[in-house]
Amino acid sequence: MVFSKITRTFAHNTLNIAVITLYDMKKLSLLIIILFAALSTMAQVKNYVGLSGEFGYSNLLYKTDAAKNRGGVGGGLEMFYELQAGAFHARTGLGFDLQGSNTLFDVPADALGDANYPTLTYEYHYNDFKQHSRYGFAYVPLMLGAQFGQIYFQVGAKFGLVNFANHYKSTTDMEIIGYDTDILDPISGLPTHNIETYTIKHDDKLDYKKGLNIMLSGEVGMDLDRWLAVQPKPQPRGRGQRPRRKTFRECLHYRAAVFFDYGLSNMYNYAQNVTSNATIGVPNGMMIRHNSTVDKADVTPFHAMGVDGDWKPSKLNNLIVGVKFAIMYEFQKKPAPLPRPVNPMLVAMLRNTKTDKPVGGAKVKITNNKTNRPAGIKTSDGKQGRIQQRLAAGSYTLSATRAGYLNSDTITFDHGTVDDTVFIYMRPQPIFSAAVFDAKTNRPVYAKVDVIDAETGKVVYTSTLDSLKTVASTKLDLQKRYTIMATAPGYMDLRDTIIDVDNEMTLTMEPIIVGKKYILDNMYFATNKTEILPMSEKALQGLYELLSENPDVRIKIIGHTDDVGNDRSNQILSEGRARSVRQSMIERGIEASRIEWEGRGEREPIVPNDSDEHRQMNRRVEIEILSAANAEAIHRANEAAAEAEDEE
Repeated sequence: MVFSKITRTFAHNTLNIAVITLYDMKKLSLLIIILFAALSTMAQVKNYVGLSGEFGYSNLLYKTDAAKNRGGVGGGLEMFYELQAGAFHARTGLGFDLQGSNTLFDVPADALGDANYPTLTYEYHYNDFKQHSRYGFAYVPLMLGAQFGQIYFQVGAKFGLVNFANHYKSTTDMEIIGYDTDILDPISGLPTHNIETYTIKHDDKLDYKKGLNIMLSGEVGMDLDRWLAVQPKPQPRGRGQRPRRKTFRECLHYRAAVFFDYGLSNMYNYAQNVTSNATIGVPNGMMIRHNSTVDKADVTPFHAMGVDGDWKPSKLNNLIVGVKFAIMYEFQKKPAPLPRPVNPMLVAMLRNTKTDKPVGGAKVKITNNKTNRPAGIKTSDGKQGRIQQRLAAGSYTLSATRAGYLNSDTITFDHGTVDDTVFIYMRPQPIFSAAVFDAKTNRPVYAKVDVIDAETGKVVYTSTLDSLKTVASTKLDLQKRYTIMATAPGYMDLRDTIIDVDNEMTLTMEPIIVGKKYILDNMYFATNKTEILPMSEKALQGLYELLSENPDVRIKIIGHTDDVGNDRSNQILSEGRARSVRQSMIERGIEASRIEWEGRGEREPIVPNDSDEHRQMNRRVEIEILSAANAEAIHRANEAAAEAEDEE
């Protein structure tokens, strides 16, 4: 509260000084000239002339308890000059405003006697006493502001110079009530004695204080060029051609805003308005002019700004809030001659496809497609991954190479007469990695890992894992398909397909457990025969490697069939197929004493034989582990190590 009072006092004193200083219009003109001259020295200066119209709510604020300010409508026109220096604005000009306002007044009742009726007294009640005031003035604006994108603002002052079209109209419903000492009740509605209600009105010129009326002003708006302005045509780019001057419509700009103006100067002119009231017979301090006889034709409302008493305003300030629209014309500068033409710049930005970070040290080859000759070879810098070169207009091809990256795609583009920027994305050389874990303990398995070309069957990468190297990694070709195979003493061999050559793969190996059965996948036999088909070679080789790497392991090969055919023929077929697998191992060098075989026909299906798919699953070869002393020792050591880690 105290701060607010101090602020108002400071503002009031400052404004009084401003009124005294700026009253001299020569000084105001000098201030405007100095301000615009200073801004005109800045870079990127643009000059505009324009016309704006405004409309909104206005109010002449009577500072009195007897008045209720209702306000009205107002508007105006402004012809202005605006200077824009970069983002900054400065505006001046000449404007005309016309503001209207409605005010209700609380007027006390009057009482008069009548000589013809000594016992009768007349009481005058002035109901709905209101005054419509009009205030017109010319002003000079001095506004400063800035623009950010499409939004702009301006704040400053408007200096009201000349008042015009000032007018008021007062109206009231005068109700006359009679009081007779011989009658108890008030008398009303008796026209024969002029006791009734009259609507009376009066209008005349309204006088405001002469001199400079300083108004605080502000507006916030939006540039409408995006929707309303005519976009300039492209400038000619031919060698030696001068820039084209804009057409009149291309120089027009538009904007809309919300604004406010608040008069800081007190426009109240009590002395002059008292004189005006006296000319219509209203003495100072009286609300209604009338004579000693009751006659509605002899009653005239006063004009409120020329009376004394509780309703006399101490201040009168104008206010208007509304919207405005402006159209501006931009002055064109004399176009400078075009500089000596140079070839437009080609900029290539090299980026890592995975991280989107710059790729430095890449060799970028630029080829002219018309001559099929190199137009340049550039090396990208390490900070921005950027190369640049000026090139004549034409069609070009770009390609990039760098160690540790795949060669970039070839980019073909048409280089025009302006600078171009292209992005070249380079994919890092794919690195495939694999880690192997025990399926039971989840501890690393020190396995031998082979990556095999799926088309040729050749091993393209081999790595043996140990305590220092627990992950196998290598670079692979994105265009090829691969399989991975892991072998380790005490574990079943693992073979899988590599889905993503640019990712890490986790392999889990099943430990060799005595008594456990494993299905020998991808075994194929001739229909109803024991002959092994060539496509089973990978499965047979895997079983051979398992037995070779684990010489202590003894197995039983078990053949199974589906339920098609009779039991006896299926039993014989299962025995023959198990024997064929055993024979293949013996031929590869595995001792016969390590391999038993057995046929179980159709007796042990793993799924019901109710479809072709299920029957195929039941036609299988299983491997049962009969003994594996070393494998069991390995697994006991792994389990002990896992338990020790858990305890820690």
